[in-house]
Amino acid sequence: MRTITVGATRAATIREIRGGTVLVLAPSVQLNLPKVVGDDYIVTIKSSGASCAIRAQTSGLEIGEGATSGSPLKLTLSTAAVTLLAGEVRQYVWSDSVGGWLLISRSCPPSTVRLGSLEPALVGTGNGAVVNFDLPSAGVAAVMVAVAGAVQAPADYSISAGAGTGGVDRLVMGTAPSAGQKVVVHYLLKTTA
Repeated sequence: MRTITVGATRAATIREIRGGTVLVLAPSVQLNLPKVVGDDYIVTIKSSGASCAIRAQTSGLEIGEGATSGSPLKLTLSTAAVTLLAGEVRQYVWSDSVGGWLLISRSCPPSTVRLGSLEPALVGTGNGAVVNFDLPSAGVAAVMVAVAGAVQAPADYSISAGAGTGGVDRLVMGTAPSAGQKVVVHYLLKTTA
């Protein structure tokens, strides 16, 4: 795996991302992430100093980030720059279904807790009445919900830990999805380093 040190504000290239390059940001550098096609592009970014930032390169692109509170966290979309801590490592994956980059792992010293294993899952199809949808597992650390391809605001749903069939976590929508609308959940599991 190649490592490139980014010494000044710049846009990441598709070639770098496709090649699995680790982009190491010098202090006070901003990296702009581009729009790509496909869900299999992952970019790894490391901050070597303070005041580094990540921003969407093109207007309308999004960066998925974890909320600051809640259990599990609710992933929200933001076009604002994301600030990294000194020594922090982040990985993002491009997702066509949400139109942007989603955080799939984060590690910053001295913490040994990581968020990992981004998984998109179809959890159900709306019928205009059902609001409860079982998630694929228990212990979900963070979620982002899309109904018919549209990302839902965190206020529009909640997660009930262990309330689903067999003890899995359950998604509870504030409003039942309309008939035929697919409900897709992107979720992160918490693991230790």
